[in-house]
Amino acid sequence: MALQKKKVRVLSQAKRSSKDAKKKTARDGMSKARKALEDAREVKAQREARRNELQKSLEAASKEEAESMKMEIDKIENELQQTEQQLQAAQAEEARFKKDEEDADNEDEYSDMEVDNDDKDPDKPEPSTESMDPVAFAEKLMKGLSISGRTQAIDLTHDIQLRNTQAVTCYKSGWGKPAIVVDCEIPDALIYRIRKDIMIPDGTPNLMRWRRGGKFKDVKAEVKWAWRDIKDILGIAIEVPLGYNGKPEELVQPIRRLSKKEKERLIKKGKLLPKEPKQPDVQLLVEWWEGMIAEGETEKRFTSVENRSSCRQIWRKKGVADAFLLEVATKNETAYRRAGGRHSTEERSLSPIRIPRGTPGVDDDLYSDESGTEDEEEEEEQKKKKKKKEQKKKEQKKKEQKKKGRKKGKKEEDEEEEDEEEEDEEEEDEEDEEEDEEEEKEKKKEKKKEEKKEEKKEEEKKKKQKEKEGKGGFDASDYKAASDQFELRFRARKGIAPDVELTPIQEGDLMEAFEYVWAKRQAEKRRSKL
Repeated sequence: MALQKKKVRVLSQAKRSSKDAKKKTARDGMSKARKALEDAREVKAQREARRNELQKSLEAASKEEAESMKMEIDKIENELQQTEQQLQAAQAEEARFKKDEEDADNEDEYSDMEVDNDDKDPDKPEPSTESMDPVAFAEKLMKGLSISGRTQAIDLTHDIQLRNTQAVTCYKSGWGKPAIVVDCEIPDALIYRIRKDIMIPDGTPNLMRWRRGGKFKDVKAEVKWAWRDIKDILGIAIEVPLGYNGKPEELVQPIRRLSKKEKERLIKKGKLLPKEPKQPDVQLLVEWWEGMIAEGETEKRFTSVENRSSCRQIWRKKGVADAFLLEVATKNETAYRRAGGRHSTEERSLSPIRIPRGTPGVDDDLYSDESGTEDEEEEEEQKKKKKKKEQKKKEQKKKEQKKKGRKKGKKEEDEEEEDEEEEDEEEEDEEDEEEDEEEEKEKKKEKKKEEKKEEKKEEEKKKKQKEKEGKGGFDASDYKAASDQFELRFRARKGIAPDVELTPIQEGDLMEAFEYVWAKRQAEKRRSKL
């Protein structure tokens, strides 16, 4: 009897390649249109400035000069009309390519295909299209020949990526390329997760470009972005490890690190330092009152994603920022669970690749009771013997306790007294530690005061020297512009992308090199003035 046919959705490689090609052409066109927009705006600004200068100087000019100036102004007006037309054309091109990219995104990558509807035995293996002769099979592997008899490509992203209610919002450069995923299972209680085990779609923005923590809001005034500039908190993304059974908000609590004193005490006692646990990643989704234009972009961005360190820079205090992150996580996650959310912590889906028959499942034991080796059987026998010995010892102790009775009571009292003495000693040690910490704080304050006094003295000396030489200080905007240019060169030499965060060592090398170059430039300026 012939099997019934059923329709399945299969990834079409031709459709995917066509979709990718359309998106690429649209992106290239958008970048060209944006560049044309920037060039036209610069030209327009220059011509308007020239026209305004000529109009101001018309009043004081002679008749001949005024006529030539008027002719030049008319010429500039015509050129301004042309640049305005170029601006409108570039804007239209940008909008057209943007629509092309959106249309390409909406294109379907899958096609319908009829297959046999054989659901009686799901574990039945598919018949192989190739000979299973081991010699021939090995020769094909060694020569790199085609082995699979498939006619359609496997969709390796199906069922191992995201659920229907999840979507990628942005990603971050770094190890594993973490992505921030929003879960819209409950529209009134959205949750966000940080995932490293998923494919990131093309066109996904890099969150590092929009980050504001620690950056200048106004370079001239040297004012940085602060908590007062925040309009709303959209959510918090948490990195939940695979197989985690606790509450996700508990992962936001900062892990306490050992202090220097604690480490020194452990080393003196001859103990190994414990391996400190890794702090799970946390990203806060923020909406701002004012928009910001990132490098290489023309549109203002009103949202950003801030990590723990940038949040501490925004709130200016470490403890306040940590407490705020924990509060946001607790409110969002509890609201999600109360509303019926079922995916706070979840196991990843299975792979679409066909699993061989006999492979254990999630809840199955990897080995049966009959599959143990001789070594494992010996270990089990040894464990049983140890248990018997321990039981005998316990029984002997019970007998001795019954005989001694009163003596045991005295010993228990002595042990309780010893425990109380140990607790008192521990409390005294804690009090000593607190006193030591307070003394260190006072010493640090005194050192800071002395350092400030010395800095003031040095500044006064420098001011006096500058007054003698008749020189002033440098402009902060010039310093910032020079540092930004030097950072771009530094990244180019080291092969570091502009989106990637620098490590503390790299930042130190950058600052040392720039300070040396800046001092050299200032010295050259002084010589030229002399």
